[in-house]
Amino acid sequence: MYKVIDFYEPLSKSDTERYERGQFWWACFPYAFTKPQITRFWPNRPTETLDVRRFDPRKEQPDDVANTSADEFLAITQFKKRPVVILSTGGSLYYDRAWQGGEFFLVAPARSLRDTLTGEYKADPHFVWGAITYQFSSVFYLPRDDTFDIHEAVLHFDRMATLHHSWLLESRQARLSGDAMVCLDEWLRNYLYGKVRARFNDDLETYRQMVGSDPQVRTGVFGQSG
Repeated sequence: MYKVIDFYEPLSKSDTERYERGQFWWACFPYAFTKPQITRFWPNRPTETLDVRRFDPRKEQPDDVANTSADEFLAITQFKKRPVVILSTGGSLYYDRAWQGGEFFLVAPARSLRDTLTGEYKADPHFVWGAITYQFSSVFYLPRDDTFDIHEAVLHFDRMATLHHSWLLESRQARLSGDAMVCLDEWLRNYLYGKVRARFNDDLETYRQMVGSDPQVRTGVFGQSG
């Protein structure tokens, strides 16, 4: 939390050789799907534009080169190299009501709040204030830390995805601390189930009051009155 705990800790040498919860990685992460038209790719015929609203699996034919069945299709979406935080232990795709162990990881992407050139907030100040004070269940605030070259950002729970480890391109030299993971786990629990443990809720209220009384926070930066 803001000025309450140390959010980050360095990775040990052994940590860089494995994938663990709380680690930061640069990842090949897809953009949000905002339009119904996507580019469809075939290895043995020209690409085409597909409107997913009109996709009918009953009209599909298997493709031997791509090894698809009649109810599968190939498509392309745009990707960005984006920082993510690993939220899960390693697992296979969900199978027989459980994770079976494997090479897939649940991750949440981080989105910077400030413009890299001007340093100004890209988001509305009220959103920034709400993120810092845990007002929105879908985002988790990440404070800036120059030691690890971490920009002020938010993790987006609403953009969580399961990625194969080959999509995790490069580990960063920091991870969330144990205290930060407690906060992350509680806020993820709130996003998924709409509740947090009573003790965390009490700590959260104390934290909000502390941040609200901080003159550095309340001097117009986040749109709060004095």
